[in-house]
Amino acid sequence: MPGLNNNKSGMSMQNDFSNKLNNLDKKIENVKNNLDQLNAKLNKIDKFLDDIKDINERLASVVSYTDKARLNLVIKDMTNIKKQMNMTKTSKLMKNINETKARVRQIEDSMVSADECSD
Repeated sequence: MPGLNNNKSGMSMQNDFSNKLNNLDKKIENVKNNLDQLNAKLNKIDKFLDDIKDINERLASVVSYTDKARLNLVIKDMTNIKKQMNMTKTSKLMKNINETKARVRQIEDSMVSADECSD
C-alpha cells in the first residue's frame, strides 16, 4: 500500500507542478499584454510630444523674440505720443486757439442771428 500512496503523491505533485506552471504562464502572458499596452501608450505619447515640438517650431517662426521686442517699442512710442498730444491740448497755445475758435463761432452766430432779425 505504501507504493500506491507514493504514486498518488507523485501524481498530485505533478498536478501541482503543472498547475503552478499554468499559473506562471498566465502571469507571464498578462505581463506581456501589459507591456504591449504600455508600449502602445508610450508610442502615443511620443507622437504627441513630436506634434507639440512641431507646433512650437511653427509658433517660434511666426512670432520671434525680436518681433515681440519691436512690438513693445511701438507700444511705448504710442503711449509717448498720446502723452504729448494730451500735453499739447492743455498747453497755453492750444487753450488760446480754442478760445479764439469759440469767439469766432460766437461772432458768426451773432451775425447769422442779426441777419435773420433784419429780414
